[in-house]
Amino acid sequence: MKKYFNTKDIIVSLVFIIFALWLLISKMPVGYVNLSIEYESKLKENTSTIYLDIGNGFVNEDSIESNSKNKSFKFYIDEKFYHINNFGIKNNDNNIKIKEISISSRNNILTKFSQEEINNKIEEDNSNIINLSQEFINKYNNVRRYHMKIGLDIDNVISNFDKKLMKELIKEDKNKKNRGIINHNVTNIYQMFDFSAEEIEELFCNKCEEWAKKLELNEGAKHFIDKLMDDGDEIYLISHRVYPHYTNAFETTKQWLKDKKIRYTKLIISNENDKTPYCKECKVDIMFDDSVNNCNKMILGGINCYLYRGKNMYDKTPYGNLRVVQNWEELYHEILKLKLSKEGK
Repeated sequence: MKKYFNTKDIIVSLVFIIFALWLLISKMPVGYVNLSIEYESKLKENTSTIYLDIGNGFVNEDSIESNSKNKSFKFYIDEKFYHINNFGIKNNDNNIKIKEISISSRNNILTKFSQEEINNKIEEDNSNIINLSQEFINKYNNVRRYHMKIGLDIDNVISNFDKKLMKELIKEDKNKKNRGIINHNVTNIYQMFDFSAEEIEELFCNKCEEWAKKLELNEGAKHFIDKLMDDGDEIYLISHRVYPHYTNAFETTKQWLKDKKIRYTKLIISNENDKTPYCKECKVDIMFDDSVNNCNKMILGGINCYLYRGKNMYDKTPYGNLRVVQNWEELYHEILKLKLSKEGK
């Protein structure tokens, strides 16, 4: 029997398919709030359109159409529709009933309306667009309406400190010992090299402040901080940067934040590892820190704290039952969930 495919052909085909899927996903609209509509039965032509009034009524440029072979439709909501004045749905079949409407983020349901709630609140006008009630609109807008006080560590949360530190440790090793990384299976970055605790301390005293001036931002940090500030939230930056690693930690940090165009409400340089008193003083609703030890202390002190452990971090300290976010999208999602839970309390 003739062999039509060989292993090389199959591998090439798989690579092509994976690349095509990646392109498709990367082009999808990114909505941190998704809206799903479930009907009792299928629509004619399987098409549903939602209209989001942002101040100029129901117009075509503010509509989103979705097609489905099932009874449910998902809409990815663009940023300009995060706050709306009115909400409408237009279907091919005006007699079909909506079973449920849900608002989700990263596949987690934030809030939803049951059939009973929807049926009591829908009114139709002459345009055949179903208008949802003001109560629904308020609930939709509530996801971002609650103003929160958010605490953020800087190193390894906003800045990619470990990435810079790794480069400097490699450079220091090459200049003084030239042994390279001697151990990958360790809990922190310092143990990867043949440096004593005294040598690490001396290096930090001599170089740390200069490193801090050249740190890069973590991916998504500025984008999501801007979104939070635009939503009316307060951002408290609480960082542990001490002498003799820094001669003027506050001014160095303040200038770096200015250079990176990072917006914030207040900058606090902590002299202690325990940031609990600062969080309580600022009355933060939620805090994100990269240190397991710091998080545990804050949680014991009654602070709602999450561990930030990004992909470029080298800290492998076991974190037990700590709640963890791995990037800024996840961080932002946790804030959205907390906002919704606090609304109306």
